[in-house]
Amino acid sequence: MFVHVSRLWHFRGGLEFGPVKFIRMVLIDEQGNDSYAILPPLVVRAFLDLFNEGCVYQISGFTVSKRPDILNPVASPFVVLIGRSTSVRPPIFLPNRFPKWTYKLLSLQELPSPSDVPENLIDVIGVIRAISPAFSYQVPGSLVYVVKRCLLISDWSGYTVKNTLCGEAAVRCDADGICVLGQEQAVVAIFVGTTVRSEGGEKELSGKSACKWYVNEDVPEINDLRTRLHASCAPVTRLPMPRATYLRSYPLDHSTKSLLACLVNFNFYEKKATLFRCNVTIIGMSPGAPWWDVRYALCSRRAVPATFSSTQPDVYKCSNIACSSTTAVFMFRLCLIGRDKSGEAEFTLYGKNAEQVVGLPALCVLESNHPSVSAIRNNHVAATLIRHVPEELGRLVSIRCKFVVRISIDGFNGRWPSFHVKTVEALSTVR
Repeated sequence: MFVHVSRLWHFRGGLEFGPVKFIRMVLIDEQGNDSYAILPPLVVRAFLDLFNEGCVYQISGFTVSKRPDILNPVASPFVVLIGRSTSVRPPIFLPNRFPKWTYKLLSLQELPSPSDVPENLIDVIGVIRAISPAFSYQVPGSLVYVVKRCLLISDWSGYTVKNTLCGEAAVRCDADGICVLGQEQAVVAIFVGTTVRSEGGEKELSGKSACKWYVNEDVPEINDLRTRLHASCAPVTRLPMPRATYLRSYPLDHSTKSLLACLVNFNFYEKKATLFRCNVTIIGMSPGAPWWDVRYALCSRRAVPATFSSTQPDVYKCSNIACSSTTAVFMFRLCLIGRDKSGEAEFTLYGKNAEQVVGLPALCVLESNHPSVSAIRNNHVAATLIRHVPEELGRLVSIRCKFVVRISIDGFNGRWPSFHVKTVEALSTVR
C-alpha cells in the first residue's frame, strides 16, 4: 500500500525531551482516505530515521486495530500499527497523486469542554491577530523549564481564542515571519492536532508536538475565510512577555482509575504530578533493561563494586563521604510493559513491589539462574553474567495487575515521565 505521511511527530514524554518513546503519524492514500499510525517503543529505534513527513512510502506487513480511546488526530475508527514484521520501502516523490493534508475543522465558538482524556485532537481555522515571543515557564516542584508561545486567533466575526504552543511546537513557530507577513495581509492559518483547556473559566487551545499549522495556503477553507474578512484587516501585533514564571497547578483526583493513554500523555505544562490507579495486563519487559539492581543499605544509592572480578568480595564503599555503608542490597528493578484498552506504558517496580509480582525474592531468582553463583562472592558480578531473561520473569506475561503509580520527572531533568509503581494493590493470573 502506498501512503503519504501527512503528519509525523515524536512523543518523548510529558515534557517532550529525551529519547523518542513513540512515533505517531497521519497517513493518506491516493483516494484521500486518512488513518492514524503508531510506532510503539519496541520498533521505534528501527524506524526512527526512516519515516519523514511529506514523503510517500510503500508499506506492507502492518496490522490494523481499533483506535485508542484518547487523542486521535483523525476520525478513522482504526489505527495502523507498525511492527517488526512491517516492510517499508524507501520514500518516493509523487506530489500530484496524493492529498497533502487532512483535517476536520471545528468552529472556534464550538470547542468541546476541556478534558484530561480527550477522545480526539482538535483542528481549527482562524486569523492570527497577535503572537508572543517564546518564553520559559518553570514546572511546579521541579527545576525544569519549558518553552511556550501564545497566539490569539479569531474567526470571521471577531470571536477570539488563545492558542498556546508548548515545547517543540513553540520553538518551530516562526513568530517574526508571521508578524512581517501580517503587516501586509491577513494571516489565516489552520491549526491541527490541538487540545482544549480552561484558563480562568475561558476555553483555550493548547498545541504540543502533535500540533501543525498551515499558513495562507491555497486551500478552499483558507480562501473562503479570507474572502469573508474586512478589506482593512488589522495587522498582526506582538503580545507582551508574561510576568509569571510558574505554571498553574491543578489538583487531580488521585482516587480516579486512569487509562494508560492518560498517563502517557500527562500534561506537565499545566498540571502537577500526583498518584493514579490503573489496571493493566503485563505483556513483556522493556528490551535491554536490567531486571536487577544493587543499592547501598544506608543511603539507597546505586552500588558498583570496585572491580568485576569473580573473586571480588561482596563489600562496597559509597562515594558519598557522609555514608558509611559497606554492604549493598540485591533487589529487583523490573521495567514492565503494561497494556489496557487505551494503549501501552512502561512501569518500574523496585524491591518489595517487584517481589510481590514475581512471587520470589531477587536473590532466589539470581541463584536459580546462575548455578555457580555460590562460587562468586559478589552478587553484582554474578548478575552481570546472566545473559538471558530468567524464566521466573517470563511467567509474568499475561498477569493482570492493579498499580498505584506516581508520575514524576525523571531526576528533575525533564527527559520523560517515569511511571514508578508505588503500590501493587491486586494481582490476577487469569489470562
